Amino acid sequence: MKLTRKLFALSAIAALSFCFTACGDDDSNSSGNDEGCTEAQNKCEGGIEFTCVNGKMTSTTCAGGMCGADGKCATVSQEECSGEAIQCDGNTLKVCENNHFVIQTCKDDETCDAANRKCAPKGPVCEESDRCPATYKNACVGKRIYSTCSDGCLKIAKCDDGQVCDTATGACVNECDPATFTKTCNDAGSTKSCSAKGSFVIESCGAGKKCDGGQCVEDTGAAVNADSLIGKPCTASGEITISNAELKGAMSPLVSGMLPSLGIDLPDSEVVTAPNYFVASEECKDIKAPEGMAVGCFYTSTIKFPNSIVALPDKVNDVLASPFVKQFIGGVDLNGINLDSILAAIKDLLGKGIEFKADNGYCMVANIDINISFPDQSIVGTFINGDKLGELVNKINTPGHNHEKAKMATCPDGSTLISFGVDEESEVGSANVGFDICLKTCASDTDCRTADGYKCVDLPRNSAEVEAETKSAKVCFPEANITYFTKMTEDFEKLIPQKD
Repeated sequence: MKLTRKLFALSAIAALSFCFTACGDDDSNSSGNDEGCTEAQNKCEGGIEFTCVNGKMTSTTCAGGMCGADGKCATVSQEECSGEAIQCDGNTLKVCENNHFVIQTCKDDETCDAANRKCAPKGPVCEESDRCPATYKNACVGKRIYSTCSDGCLKIAKCDDGQVCDTATGACVNECDPATFTKTCNDAGSTKSCSAKGSFVIESCGAGKKCDGGQCVEDTGAAVNADSLIGKPCTASGEITISNAELKGAMSPLVSGMLPSLGIDLPDSEVVTAPNYFVASEECKDIKAPEGMAVGCFYTSTIKFPNSIVALPDKVNDVLASPFVKQFIGGVDLNGINLDSILAAIKDLLGKGIEFKADNGYCMVANIDINISFPDQSIVGTFINGDKLGELVNKINTPGHNHEKAKMATCPDGSTLISFGVDEESEVGSANVGFDICLKTCASDTDCRTADGYKCVDLPRNSAEVEAETKSAKVCFPEANITYFTKMTEDFEKLIPQKD
């Protein structure tokens, strides 16, 4: 009997030994791959770690049920937790499993997504309306700015100094090659050359000279007007009209569609009227305007607004409180401003109209050059129809408007150029505004038509081409305009709290 028991025990031991040899370790499961494996095949998927051991692929269930970014089971922290707590610590995901945090460090191309309890692929960090496909091609949105796609988001970039945006490719390129470009005539009175940075440079030849073969030479045939007509009395009548229908057309459908719900009624037939100074005037017709400018007669006039526009300030509070405004700009922080007083002042101004004084007229040459552009994908496109806005702006621009040429102009004898330019470029687009005007030069009031209210005043000049010591100039100008606009500015400043 004892011998029988010993033989049974030996048989059992032999059977177990055979099982261990043939079946492998019992702590993990073999994949059954008889062809062998390599460590390169090690991985962790679905909370199970697969490891190659002695040519056999084994699997181990992760204690925390999660894989780490290193292809192994995620680390189980000693930090206790409860329920389904989850945290993101930078790019580290911490999920509560069995009352302890399981820690997973996300990969470089992932981000910690607490809402979905996982490391999720990174997406574009921008509003959905500003996202762009990988196939997006650069596009020019201004002379020197372009839109591009960066990390899945639409970005606005500016070309380097001396470069412009090539509309065909959307790339920044030099306007010219200084090594090969030959100085030439830009027009009859100015030259065109290429700077060392590769940008065009326009230079005026000045009074009594002309451009010939790229060089400024004496113009023996030029007529010199010793007694300029600039500042002489004149008569003219002209009008620019902008209808409510055009104003609404310059809004996006989203904005114009919101007007009725805000209680704003803009009848299509009502119009804003403004003076047009650049119409034919018998007294000024012999003035020769420099290129980029137009001859005009400045006269006493008023910009008038229809009742529907005058009533708009009464609707502003309703607009600011609307869900539309709150959704898109998060509401408006008035920061201590007395809005009621400001709206009352604006309504009063619109009701009276904006006035300009120039008794008995004033012959002049001037340029108004306004250009506004923005990419269709920008936030501005939510509110504005860019093409229609451009049409309205062009109604204001003068015939032949060109600030780049006008700011370099030589005014008719006896007059001085006053030039202003503003170039604003941002991620939402660009705005380029140029205003240039030739006014009668003076040394004292006796040089001006004092009986008509003209005084010798010192007006600023901010053109980059003007030397520092001549940043202002004395010219004859209706003093009433300076008084009027100075008071208007001061009145509004009183209504707005000044910061220290």
